Amino acid sequence: MERRQGDRRKLTRTTAANQQLKIAYGDGLTGYARLIDLSPMGISLETSYPLTPLNDISIQTFLIEEAIKGQVIWSKPIDDIHDGHRYISGIRMEARTDFSKMFSQKPGAIMERDGRREMSSVFQKADKFAERLKDWKKNSVYVFFRTPKPSKNTIIFSSNDYLCLSRHPKVVTASQKALEKYGIGSGSASILAGSTPIHGKLQEKLAAFKRVESVLLTASGYVANVGTLTGFAQKNQVFILDEKSHASMFHACKNSESEMRVFRHNDVRDLFQKISHYPLSMPKMVLTEGLFSMDGDIGKLREIHAIAQRFNASLFLDDGHSVGILGENGCGSEEEAGLLGKCDLVTASFSKAFGAMGGFVGSTKKNIDFLRHFSHPFMFTSALPASVCAAILAAIEIIEHEPERREKIVKNGAFFRKSLKELGFNISTCDSHLIPIVVGHEVKAYQLAKLLEEEGIIANAVARPAVPRGGARVRFGVRFAHSRQDLERTLDVLKRIKTKLNLNE
Repeated sequence: MERRQGDRRKLTRTTAANQQLKIAYGDGLTGYARLIDLSPMGISLETSYPLTPLNDISIQTFLIEEAIKGQVIWSKPIDDIHDGHRYISGIRMEARTDFSKMFSQKPGAIMERDGRREMSSVFQKADKFAERLKDWKKNSVYVFFRTPKPSKNTIIFSSNDYLCLSRHPKVVTASQKALEKYGIGSGSASILAGSTPIHGKLQEKLAAFKRVESVLLTASGYVANVGTLTGFAQKNQVFILDEKSHASMFHACKNSESEMRVFRHNDVRDLFQKISHYPLSMPKMVLTEGLFSMDGDIGKLREIHAIAQRFNASLFLDDGHSVGILGENGCGSEEEAGLLGKCDLVTASFSKAFGAMGGFVGSTKKNIDFLRHFSHPFMFTSALPASVCAAILAAIEIIEHEPERREKIVKNGAFFRKSLKELGFNISTCDSHLIPIVVGHEVKAYQLAKLLEEEGIIANAVARPAVPRGGARVRFGVRFAHSRQDLERTLDVLKRIKTKLNLNE
């Protein structure tokens, strides 16, 4: 029995030590103390001021609402304490108290009040959002995380698998062979032992495809952007990026040591004005995209490259939505602009035209070698599975040898854009296969997506934070699988819905 009681006291001290208490002293003094020890009859506290023996005192923990009364039995200064608590005091309680229960019970719904404010939960954002979510579902306008049930008549505009390579027989076969040989996962980060000969072959192929010296494979396009920008960020340099750049680019810039400036979307005059404020000797990097996914417009890469050259700035390009689609050989927006291999850093995702997953960054050999050793998002993430790399290699071969796939997308995209304009829809500044119908209010965008789904047409509703308030839209991605009949049927449905929802340009 003695042993059990001793064990219990030891456990109680362990769980209760350093807990903070609110104390009210007999002369009206209130404050906080730190619990350092307890027993069945009393407790010891560290305080920032002396407590007078024999005076009454009440103690309230953060875990219970009702204060417990007691009396100070001793108080002495401790000179070797340097954290603001200079005194240790002993407190005897009026009656025997189960302190282990007092200090270990869960707070539940009890909120500590200190007279000025009520303690708030770190999850209050989730609490507020839960109410909005409940309202969306109640009104049947929630369109996220759904699992569509495709049928023969379903038309899918929500996929980024533009060239429909994810199910191409050559891609699937290549992936299966690598899967059987190397297994389902890489087992390690690339910097350690996560790479296979297939990884090296893919990096060499991509370097030749994008006309760069070297390529680094990453877990995603998001990781490629964040890892690259944070890797090269430093004090006394500036990132200047398009206001509609991908969230990953903003994330990287905001969380870096570098200064961040934003120029108006595709506005080369605004870029010129902002970059001209900085001396030529100051390190600068201009950030843009080859194809902006929310508005479906192509970046003014040729003009932006010229401005970067004039002001001695590096150029960073996210080519995620354009590689495999734009350019004579599908090499992306750089090829379309006549600048293939001339951007200082280029990133892309394999989850779009390649039909796979992962991402990459291409640059000079010395830049890629630096990222291999100092880019934390790359270093501390497992390498892509070999089966995925093999699939991407096969996809590149198809992109190079089957140009009719992207030619069909470009042609159908032009037809769909022209038809939507004629019907009076607002498609923003779109000039590609990614076509938004801008409706303004997010609920109206959800309603449009829901009505389309009821007609067997799956398209993505996009609202904050992906687009600004008032810019909600439904986005259509024209893919190789779409026939002219699919597009015409979609246009007929949209024409009927436009009147029903009062969608005016």
